[in-house]
Amino acid sequence: MNVFYGTLDIRFRKFRVYNVHSMADEFMVVSGMPQDIGEEHVSEIAAMALDLLAGSVVFQIPHKPNKKINIRMGFHSGPATGVVAGSRIPNYCVMCDTANVARVMEKMGEGMRIHISSTSKELLDKVGGYRCDSRGFLDLGVKRGQIETFWLVGPDNGELDTEIGLPESQGK
Repeated sequence: MNVFYGTLDIRFRKFRVYNVHSMADEFMVVSGMPQDIGEEHVSEIAAMALDLLAGSVVFQIPHKPNKKINIRMGFHSGPATGVVAGSRIPNYCVMCDTANVARVMEKMGEGMRIHISSTSKELLDKVGGYRCDSRGFLDLGVKRGQIETFWLVGPDNGELDTEIGLPESQGK
């Protein structure tokens, strides 16, 4: 598990993202918090998600070299509030409906695919450089209703970095 999380940390440093939460096999990453980067947050998250997907294909589990990891990702864009909660062991938390919808995107996604909301798709179309395929509509309940969702397929130029960076002590 340490090798995997070390690898994630290395990959996260390539992007303007912040790993807010890691627990067991789940993590939450945000962009545009705590520093606001405007609409560029969506391209940072999309590039990071594609990078993680590409890297997961070549990642080797040290104690199970014949097994492959099967990651499932989802994201959504919208307003969010970040707070530091707790005093004994302070924790940076993101509290918002945006995070809840992002969790639903992940939970309702599929392994080795990136499930995104129509809000994120519209922002990606605005910044350009990414291809998405329609996944269909998803019912988010009475409060949110149905939303159209998409699969983030890849960059328009088709280039992905598949080189996985292992921590120095693990790379040899």
